[in-house]
Amino acid sequence: MQRELHAPNEKNLYDCFSYRWGECLYQIGGVDKSIEQFETILKRNPVAEHRIKSYVWLIKLYSIKQNWARLNEIKERIINDKEIQNIYIHGISTDKLEILLTPNKMKEYIAQIGNRLARGEAWAVIDELRDMIKLHTLMEGHGDPVLLTKIAEADIRVRDYELALKTLYSVMRLDRKPKNQAQTLAHIGRAYMEQGNYKEAIKAFQKSFNLGDYIVMLVLQAAAFHKLKEYNTSIDLY
Repeated sequence: MQRELHAPNEKNLYDCFSYRWGECLYQIGGVDKSIEQFETILKRNPVAEHRIKSYVWLIKLYSIKQNWARLNEIKERIINDKEIQNIYIHGISTDKLEILLTPNKMKEYIAQIGNRLARGEAWAVIDELRDMIKLHTLMEGHGDPVLLTKIAEADIRVRDYELALKTLYSVMRLDRKPKNQAQTLAHIGRAYMEQGNYKEAIKAFQKSFNLGDYIVMLVLQAAAFHKLKEYNTSIDLY
């Protein structure tokens, strides 16, 4: 007996692959046409998994166009689209999506992470931040400098200094603002101090001081010179 074959649902088939069409348009330089394609996809109200793919692309495209008003509208739509708050896309949970897209909630979240680190919950924080960084990368195309800095702080606490330093140097490349680079260099200096690499710590603290003029960097340098038994230099800095 021959099995009856059914044609796939036209809408589901379109929704499943149409974002690839928009991606192709972007790859050949058609940013505006790509935006039009993804906006059209959303008008068809596809299932949550396919909606979020279009949202992700629109965030990227409106960032390229520097259309911040439209970008914020897309983020607001994502926050209000409750169906996509608890799904998986490429193995990444979206359960903290609203935190990432809401500045005040993000600020509160970072403060909570800091408190948890102070309580000695470094391993749990690392696991959670890995997922948050993956989600941010999915949405924005790169890791968030603040989240990356926090996971580096956690890595220092569990003595994974090489990984912490690798992360912090990636933050330096992501965020070029002098004030923020000064803060990142301070973390780099502390990682080297914990590692016992006092000469590199001194360099990092000096660079941080040059960028941010934070007096505490000189104090930290003095501590590093003390570790190297260069007491005269240490005294001069104190």
